[in-house]
Amino acid sequence: MLLALLPLALLRARLCHALQQGGPLHGRIGSPYFVPDWPALYAHAELRPAQLAVVDPYHGGGLDVERIAGFRRAFPSVGLLPYSGAAAPDPRDLLQLAAAGVHGVVVRDRNDDPTSLRQAVADALAHSFIDVVRRGLDGVIPPELQPLLQALLARADTRITPAQAARFAFSHPNTVRKRLEAAGLPPLNKLIVWTRLFRAAHLLGDPGRSVENVAFTLDYASASALHVQVQRYFSASPRAVMERGGLPWALAEFRRRHLAQRWELHARRQV
Repeated sequence: MLLALLPLALLRARLCHALQQGGPLHGRIGSPYFVPDWPALYAHAELRPAQLAVVDPYHGGGLDVERIAGFRRAFPSVGLLPYSGAAAPDPRDLLQLAAAGVHGVVVRDRNDDPTSLRQAVADALAHSFIDVVRRGLDGVIPPELQPLLQALLARADTRITPAQAARFAFSHPNTVRKRLEAAGLPPLNKLIVWTRLFRAAHLLGDPGRSVENVAFTLDYASASALHVQVQRYFSASPRAVMERGGLPWALAEFRRRHLAQRWELHARRQV
């Protein structure tokens, strides 16, 4: 779901038009659900699992950076995209938004044509999750595999094949296989599953989300299918993953298993 706090009818119309161009975005967000004010945005984010909130940062008058930063703290898995109704926002405002953790801003009549707006929505959906994972795996994924990690995380809401993943990372499958082996990382088919389970752990950390909702968002056949995969990779149920800390715990578990695998690989090479 996409929540939107956009008081200007023009911005609402442009957002709807942009999202109707082409296929559905991450997680089948569908049509925007418009809310009238910040309290309503918070209420609906709690009640309705959302992937993204598009907000006019000048709603109510001046720029309210604390509102935006507070929303990010309350709903870390929800991407946030400011869409300014002001045609020429103060550059200092843009700096404040960047300091609050916002990765991009859409500005009326500047970069809100359908193609640019759709891309901004897709980028906002991906960035909040990608940033957390990349920080959590710092030092685990070598530089030559960072493009692959980026490609997998950006598509964690959908099912992809190892061949597709290698192509998205502009690498040959054999090259990817050798690099993963050299780094002591899981093979590509399993790394795809890990990144999708990171996304599941991220979503489970939000209020209002059920296992059924997360399974649907990530295109699993059923909640049971997600439960089985979580149990197989984490030796824990989805609820246990959530209770142990969600995504941070999932990343720590991956690091722990990666370290054990790397030491095992090192020991075999010494024989």
